[in-house]
Amino acid sequence: SSPSAITLRFWIWLRDGTLLVHAMSTLVSTISGFLIGGFIAIVVGYFLGVSRFWAAVIEPFITALWGMPRIALIPLLVIWVGIGQPLAITMAAILSFFLLFFNTYYGVREVSQGLIDSMRVMGGSPWDVAWMVRVPSAFVWIAAGIKLSLPMALVGVVTAEMQASNVGLGYLVQYYGNSFDTAGAFAALLALLILGALLDRLLTIMTKRALLWKNVSSLEK
Repeated sequence: SSPSAITLRFWIWLRDGTLLVHAMSTLVSTISGFLIGGFIAIVVGYFLGVSRFWAAVIEPFITALWGMPRIALIPLLVIWVGIGQPLAITMAAILSFFLLFFNTYYGVREVSQGLIDSMRVMGGSPWDVAWMVRVPSAFVWIAAGIKLSLPMALVGVVTAEMQASNVGLGYLVQYYGNSFDTAGAFAALLALLILGALLDRLLTIMTKRALLWKNVSSLEK
């Protein structure tokens, strides 16, 4: 399709509200799935990072699951959670979990033992060690995981919308692609491109502010 036809279709969708409805569905599913999967990833990653015994037991299974194509789970997830937004949120949570888990896990394990020992010598509780040493030290890894996992959450949502949904930007891509309407398909892809870029910029701003202390520390060195 020509760029002018794509732009015209995008503008028509923007004016009549079609784009807003489908983009909001995709955005809500992406953020919801990312928050659910990200929270579980950070909790499990931290727990296994500080417990070598449970890491040796559980981490190989998580690694094995990471190597399995997640799209193969969609038929089972349709049975378990249904179609539409529940499926999209579940796929987003699954895809965002793994990257953030591994970054958290290895970030916590890389924390200097000297810092932990110093905190304990000063009378710090396990809670103090967690919030004042382990989490801040590992946050560079966690921030990198967040940057990687949010786009994966969007991929999971779009995949679910293309497979089993009647709303969302992924549904528009699938519908107009199957209809050989290239202007509509490319207009939906353009909306996805803009949405992904906006989410990435928002994350960059948030993580940059959170890592300001790290940047200042590097400059002082």
